[in-house]
Amino acid sequence: MTDEFVKLLDQGYADLGIELSDQQKEQFFKYYEMLIEKNKVMNLTAITELSDVITKHFVDSLLLVLAAPELGLKLDESAEYSCIDVGTGAGFPGIPLKIAFPGLKVTLLDSLNKRVGFLNEVIEALGLTDITAVHGRAEDYGRDAKYREQYDICVSRAVANMSTLSEYCIPFVKKGGYFSPYKSGKADEEIAQAISVIFLFNVIAALIFPTLGGVLGLSNEGFGLFAGTAVNDTSSVTAAAAAWDGMHPGANTLDTAAIVKMTRTLAIIPITLVLALLRTRREGKQGGAQVDIKKIFPWFVLLFLLASIITTVLPIPAAAVSFLKNASKFFIVMAMAAIGLNTDIVKLVKTGGKPIFMGFCCWVAIAGVSLLVQHLLGIW
Repeated sequence: MTDEFVKLLDQGYADLGIELSDQQKEQFFKYYEMLIEKNKVMNLTAITELSDVITKHFVDSLLLVLAAPELGLKLDESAEYSCIDVGTGAGFPGIPLKIAFPGLKVTLLDSLNKRVGFLNEVIEALGLTDITAVHGRAEDYGRDAKYREQYDICVSRAVANMSTLSEYCIPFVKKGGYFSPYKSGKADEEIAQAISVIFLFNVIAALIFPTLGGVLGLSNEGFGLFAGTAVNDTSSVTAAAAAWDGMHPGANTLDTAAIVKMTRTLAIIPITLVLALLRTRREGKQGGAQVDIKKIFPWFVLLFLLASIITTVLPIPAAAVSFLKNASKFFIVMAMAAIGLNTDIVKLVKTGGKPIFMGFCCWVAIAGVSLLVQHLLGIW
């Protein structure tokens, strides 16, 4: 074991508040040597430089400790959680987690038998116990009663989008357990893709719903209800209702649509509080950390309520109200333009087929239910 290796390893784990014993450092060094040697005859990793292996493999594998407090997990040498690493590859993050926290009961799952063979060699060479490497596909093992809902923690650094990774990994998590994906910078790209899909259908709705409402024979009140319930984003609700008002002077549908939409938004408050209380109770029974309601409470809803109270109680001049309405429309247009300018439509269509299809199905279903309820209530 070289001095450089020890120095880099200590520096990396010091930032995470982890202190390794000499034996654990020896295990990491042996693991590094085996990884580099085996990589000469088997494609295990493209990262081979000492500093990169330590930073991007060993240290990165233990980033779970940063999320542990919020998850109610206590990760230390006495931790005895059951953990499965799905799509483990060369053993990351499962083996580093096992070395750092020997009490973990770890299962390493990979679809390539050659890699599983290498993992077994590492397990034996490092003298690790309560860790098993198994060969198979996640979707198959997730249906096996021996593995399904059997783990406190499921981790994965597999290269897949979040929706696919969730489908593969969540079946392994027992009630009260956690799925913790190790996502790279592509997580931001996936979030951007999801937002783009949502706004894609919001924009389409803002463009076609006013015309569709006329074809369907909706009244001003009916279209306000339709826009407020069938369109997801507040800005798009405003855009659709404003377009309707432009087509039907004096309709004043914008106010109705905004009230309906914000009533939906206000429902976030009781739903969030109930879910937070249920989770707090569950975590309390399991001896975990308490949920910080301040972090998950939708404060913007309170700002909306405050603005509503101010405009109701205080005598605001009509000129000021008109100015604020025009300003809000301007900023909404600017926000939607900014989102559009940052959306690569070609890339979205090429890589986001499944999200687009799911978004389309949800969009049609919500619009259909909105119209059905109006029909049942005799509004349309």
